[in-house]
Amino acid sequence: MTQSPTEPRSRWSPWRLHGDGRSVRPGDVVHPDERLSWPRTVGVGVQHVVAMFGATFTCSASARSSGR
Repeated sequence: MTQSPTEPRSRWSPWRLHGDGRSVRPGDVVHPDERLSWPRTVGVGVQHVVAMFGATFTCSASARSSGR
């Protein structure tokens, strides 16, 4: 179900569903008050955690090896 920007948010979620929740068309932006379907939202969140952990570990190891 696609929700229009004028539809109210649900009581349990502060975000509206972006488009059909499954895909983002080229050039579209998912705004801060929108989200994709929950499985996609969780997947992007997990990817973000892995990427940030990797970056933190890599920067820490790099700083240690350069003597900083």
